[in-house]
Amino acid sequence: MQKYDKALINYQLTVHFNPRCAEAYNNMGVIFKERDHLERAFACYQMALQCNPRFAQALNNIGMACTATGRLQKALEFLARAVAVAPSYAEAYNNLGWLFWDQGDLEQALRMYERCIELAPNSKHPSQNRLLALNYAPDLSPQLVFEAHRAWGDRFCRELGPPCADGWPLLRREAGRRLRVGYISPDFFHHSVSFFAQCLLEHRDQDRFDIFIYSNTSREDEATVRLRGLVPEDRWKKVLGKSAQDVAGIVREDRIDILVELAGHTANNRLDVVALKPAPVQFTYIGYNNTTGLGAVDYRITDAIVDPLDSRQPFSEELVRLPGCFLCYTPPVRIPDVGPLPAMTAGLVTFGSFSCLAKVNQKCIALWARVLQEVPNSRLLVKAKGFYSREVQVRFACQFERHGIPAHRLRLLALTHTSYDHLNTYNEVDIGLDTFPYSNTTTTCETLLMGVPVVCLSGNTHGSRVGVTLLSVLGLSECVAETHNDYVDKAVRLATDLHRLALLRQSMRQALLASSLCDGPRFVRERYEPVLREKWTLFCRGRPPSKQHFGSAEPPDPLAPGPFVSPLPSGAAAAAAALCPASAATPQAAVANGAQWTQQLPAANGGGAPTFAGATDFSAALVPAEANGSLGSPHGAGQRLSPM
Repeated sequence: MQKYDKALINYQLTVHFNPRCAEAYNNMGVIFKERDHLERAFACYQMALQCNPRFAQALNNIGMACTATGRLQKALEFLARAVAVAPSYAEAYNNLGWLFWDQGDLEQALRMYERCIELAPNSKHPSQNRLLALNYAPDLSPQLVFEAHRAWGDRFCRELGPPCADGWPLLRREAGRRLRVGYISPDFFHHSVSFFAQCLLEHRDQDRFDIFIYSNTSREDEATVRLRGLVPEDRWKKVLGKSAQDVAGIVREDRIDILVELAGHTANNRLDVVALKPAPVQFTYIGYNNTTGLGAVDYRITDAIVDPLDSRQPFSEELVRLPGCFLCYTPPVRIPDVGPLPAMTAGLVTFGSFSCLAKVNQKCIALWARVLQEVPNSRLLVKAKGFYSREVQVRFACQFERHGIPAHRLRLLALTHTSYDHLNTYNEVDIGLDTFPYSNTTTTCETLLMGVPVVCLSGNTHGSRVGVTLLSVLGLSECVAETHNDYVDKAVRLATDLHRLALLRQSMRQALLASSLCDGPRFVRERYEPVLREKWTLFCRGRPPSKQHFGSAEPPDPLAPGPFVSPLPSGAAAAAAALCPASAATPQAAVANGAQWTQQLPAANGGGAPTFAGATDFSAALVPAEANGSLGSPHGAGQRLSPM
């Protein structure tokens, strides 16, 4: 903080003596953004652009600030200008990919990531964002997605350097001794991972396991405080900003026997640390629905429903199938009461989805449209971050209109102020509709917690079967579909039996809380910790730790096994045009048909939505905590300082 104070004074002095110094204004904006002083950050970025309208870094930075505050259309305009004036500005393409992902345009997101990789093949973020995005694509084979992960692991480990070479001389290979288990994650805050990781800390056998936390969390909150209270103070270690080698050294100094990473390829992960093999036994768990692609990770925790024994989906890790469901959910501390069935008073059935828009692909929309057609007296409520943008709302409604569903049958909501408000919105929903091929995890648990049954579609990958394993715990096989037709039939059957829906709503929460899905003590003691002990025992008996193997003397191509989308057109003007397609007559049609747009922009810093000074009038606020809480969030490159 003191470093920022000194830098801010220097930049203020610079613009005092040189009022046209765009770089100084940009760098002040970065500092204010880091401190969550958004009004002042926007003002500084706009001053930078008044000094130099073609200043690509300032255009990128203000675009990312707009993304963070829900002004997605403005973000697109600024980021498109950034690549128009600087067609080789790799970082802006990564940020555009993040923006398109939020808007549900997966193809364009992949196109941006692959363009960024072409420009900066050794950059970490776009390569991992691309891997994450592949999980959402409905038509890619599991083998092809695996090959992309494996190629990434090969290149990444070559660039990172060799792992720890001297073994683990401080560790005693004794099968029955007390074990030291480390958890490394960026998500020890109000994030989906924390709802499933809490039980691992809270209900551990303290006589047999010591735990250490390596927190790469950048935004700590009340959930962080709660989790820290479950761990001895000297065992919670902040590693944000530390190099992979330094963190690996800390892990080794702590004599960690088993290291569990909880993020996979999602934002701010520390796979770089895991790749150095600082512990002899390493697991990946919870945070990512596919392989890490790293040979240094020995095991992946799963179950026999989400990854059946006959599954053909390949992983670089050995699968460890827990008995029952592989997850254990800890509900939020404060939750609203379950309300009465909305259909009883509304006079129509409300289907609902609270998924991120990247999961809602064209096939998913077509199937949901079929459900709405089969239940004429119904509507669909969809809640997502992307709906901060009216343009995204309109485009979404137009996709349903192509399937014969008028816009007035849609209710589109942006994010709510608080997690409590988010959960309370489920009191407007009768039946949840899961996405595919990337099914929901936390969202499904929340839906069930609020008394709402969920219809899901079983697939042939881990990501497409998470809903199946969650629903199986509650015995809700009636909600698991094997085909598209079956999905429609099950949704219709529920929608036409309001008495059954009302009974489910009355009993669902208690059934969930009483189930093994929420039985933390039993899950940890009887299912999870025995697996840790088993794999440690194998190591003590001579099983060699896994390690990275390289397929050839030369690293794979950065886009191996090949590009997944067509490239951007060449030339700055053509690229910029591809980024901002004209939204001609179709938006007006959607508006004319009466879609219900709800722009729930939250208050910032406890007050009303601020207006930022400068040429553009911004009415925006910080995206609320629930936006930071989904499994599978991509990396954003963030704000960029300019050299002076």
